[in-house]
Amino acid sequence: MAKKNVGISEIAVATPHLSISAAELAKALTAKGVIEKLYAMVKEDSNALGEKIREMEDLIELSYPYGPVEEYIAGKFGSNYLGHAYSFNELRDEKANMDIILASLESTNSLDGALAVVKPLMEKGVISNQEIDEILSKSYVDPKKIEEGLGNKNIVLPSFAEGNVTFVADNLYKFIKGIVSDKKKFSSLMDKPIRTIYYSSESNPDRSRPELEIALELVSSKLIEEDEQKYRPVISMLRHAMLYPTTYACVGGVMSLDQAARGLGDGESALVVSSDIAIYDPELAPNAELTQGAGSVLMWITHDPEIAAIHYSLRSAYHMALSDFTKYFKEYPVVHGKFSEIVYVYNVAKALESSKIAHVYKLENGMSISEKVLEFFVNHVPFSKQAIYFASFLFVHEMRNFNRAVFEEMQKRPDVGPEPLSGFSSLTDLLDHKFKQFNVNGDKEEQDIIKYIEEDPDIKRYWAWLSGIRKQPEFKEFIRKLKIDKALVLPSQTGNVYSSASLQSFTSLLDQLSKCEDAELGLSDSNKVIHLEGILGGFGSGAQGVVEPITISTTKEKLINNISISMDTVTINAEQYIELHRWLTGNTEAIRASESGNLFEKTKAFLRSEMPDGFYTIKRNIDGTGEYAYVQNGSMSKIHIRY
Repeated sequence: MAKKNVGISEIAVATPHLSISAAELAKALTAKGVIEKLYAMVKEDSNALGEKIREMEDLIELSYPYGPVEEYIAGKFGSNYLGHAYSFNELRDEKANMDIILASLESTNSLDGALAVVKPLMEKGVISNQEIDEILSKSYVDPKKIEEGLGNKNIVLPSFAEGNVTFVADNLYKFIKGIVSDKKKFSSLMDKPIRTIYYSSESNPDRSRPELEIALELVSSKLIEEDEQKYRPVISMLRHAMLYPTTYACVGGVMSLDQAARGLGDGESALVVSSDIAIYDPELAPNAELTQGAGSVLMWITHDPEIAAIHYSLRSAYHMALSDFTKYFKEYPVVHGKFSEIVYVYNVAKALESSKIAHVYKLENGMSISEKVLEFFVNHVPFSKQAIYFASFLFVHEMRNFNRAVFEEMQKRPDVGPEPLSGFSSLTDLLDHKFKQFNVNGDKEEQDIIKYIEEDPDIKRYWAWLSGIRKQPEFKEFIRKLKIDKALVLPSQTGNVYSSASLQSFTSLLDQLSKCEDAELGLSDSNKVIHLEGILGGFGSGAQGVVEPITISTTKEKLINNISISMDTVTINAEQYIELHRWLTGNTEAIRASESGNLFEKTKAFLRSEMPDGFYTIKRNIDGTGEYAYVQNGSMSKIHIRY
């Protein structure tokens, strides 16, 4: 379809080394909720008691020396408090005890520990059993909400000693060693050297340069130490390659891939590297903590690709200035759940609507997307079920336009009902109208758009209707045909990886294809080539949707040999998660890195086990320098920078 046969020849995926299951995360979030609510309750009592004590001090100062201090009892804390009268000194002791309990609650990480801390207050009747039961019920997080509701089985997180630098370095290190050890790949690399490295990230703490630069230096130094003669040609090549950073929330990875494909000159190749850490502060995004994750994806872009061709000339996009996700002057994002979901669907749908894909595939002649044209659809995955939510919109579009009889029959089912378009021709048409009508009189502020869209009755009714659509057997078959389920296997194990999300999801699809039986892929003894036409979609809050047609043309052997997925993780429990998350969100990354001592030793003590192989940070300095280590077979060696 495109004039130039350019695409992906090699893929590497790397994640940080800590993992927590949906069940453990639910337990941790429940404990956090209980601890926070108990703290707030005790703090309120402590503040009230402190205020009474200050009132008493004023009274005592005014009345001294006309009466004994012991007789001054503080209101709520007098004869009816805990069944007997308290003297002023006893009240001060009680306040001191509450402050000790507050400090203990701040340092505890477990549900049992928190309940044990407040037990003295329960025994005194300051906190009732009924209040405890209410706190437990309100704080409980059901593991099914994470695993089934969001589609996440596990999430991976960086330890104290990890970040974009370390797992990008892990990816680069394995990629270079793999290329150099394969004569055919090495010859191809030398013949068509990497001249540009595109780096996508929205969690880069240094606003002056991409962290990829540091990762490259670490990998170069490690390889020079191992065998300078062997690796110097590749190191020299990468040092001469231009680094090209891209930052646009989660869509940055797809944007980098498109830019690499369309910018590839004759006789050269390129690298696309994306890396992100999705950590949420519950103060800014109360429900997003369930979707956290981290990871890096690397793709080698070449002419005559080994895995998939990118049809960049057919790429289309759509964007609007909608702040459904922002890090403005913050390290962690502010997120709007339902609004973000609606904006996601709208922007990707508008990109599809305006693309050249329909013309090339002759959809106007009534050809079905899933049966006649597209054989896969990969999209951005902030959490696995979000891709399913988007697919329900795509499914309805197809059924309405290409399978009308079945669609009309489906709407007669009690659990579906008529499509609630309120007189509009499609969901996109409905949303077009809602956005255009938002400020037609010029009397609203920009921030009003969130409430306006989230609370619109027509949109709410349509979203509720889509939930019924997703339960239908035809929709489940649609998911299977477009291989959306295969694209979600890897994201369900890592959680959100921001700019890497679409690229990681595409890698998941390819990895699953390598494990399929030949019959499922339609392969014969004489033809082992997997050939699939599809779309890679991306979305970034802000908001922008991008759709990129891609043709997978490869073999299972190439998929196995040209894709590396590194998920060497240590499982952490609920208490460890709370400690780690508190540290990650407690200060800025710059403060954590420069003022927290030896981060490697801190991680080692935290895990109480051998560290997985890979790069680690010992310390980051405020001037951008740092100290790093590499672990191999449990043995740590410090990396000495060599130019």
